[in-house]
Amino acid sequence: MNFWTPTWDDWGSGRDDSTMPWYAKYDFVETYDWNQDNDTFTLRWRDDFDGALDETRWYRSENWTFDSNSSTFMKNHVYTEDGNLVLKMDKTLSPEPPAPEPPAPEPEEPEECEASEYMPDYNTISFGRPCNRNHDRSPCTDCTNFNCYQSWDSYDPNGFLGNSGQCRCLPDALTQPAEDYTYGVKALKNFEGQCRKKCTECRFSWPQDDPLQWQSENLEARCMPALSVPKDPTWDYNNTDYSDPYA
Repeated sequence: MNFWTPTWDDWGSGRDDSTMPWYAKYDFVETYDWNQDNDTFTLRWRDDFDGALDETRWYRSENWTFDSNSSTFMKNHVYTEDGNLVLKMDKTLSPEPPAPEPPAPEPEEPEECEASEYMPDYNTISFGRPCNRNHDRSPCTDCTNFNCYQSWDSYDPNGFLGNSGQCRCLPDALTQPAEDYTYGVKALKNFEGQCRKKCTECRFSWPQDDPLQWQSENLEARCMPALSVPKDPTWDYNNTDYSDPYA
């Protein structure tokens, strides 16, 4: 690229050099490689001139001209300023312009936070309802069927039906003592829910601190301890139609 004045009249006449200096400014320059096989262009590099002139890409001529050119190219008249490449034309030689201020550094990406109790642990397991005889309970060899539950990776949006779903032994941290539940209506059969024929009093129950009570998501048939009393024994007599007592 250059900025010069020809000596022939049909191009170079009529200019008033008293208005110098004159400037040609470039906001950016892109160079491309042409692929002859498919007639496409691929970007090789782009220069936005945000810092000092990249001398590995650009060569500034010094005290050089050619025939029919009334200008002489001088190195000091090529520089970057305000994000532009500047070609300056003047009747007097300018001193070497000062180096431009370097561009402001890009903001650093925030460091990743270390895992803490405030961040989700994607290695955790979620548990659902107990596994029954139709499920593969072979992973529950370390526990009885009473504590064998549907489970899945917590991040799996498909839950037990997802690829991570399988039966697992319910961890001790997820089990509550039987005394921590409130017991309601008696189950119609002694093997419903968690009872599995292991108790004499099988009743639907929910955690004592659950304000939803029989509408709790944790409503389940459980063995009621021998010394416990159901919330309302009359419910048993009103449930003669064998329907879901909490529907």
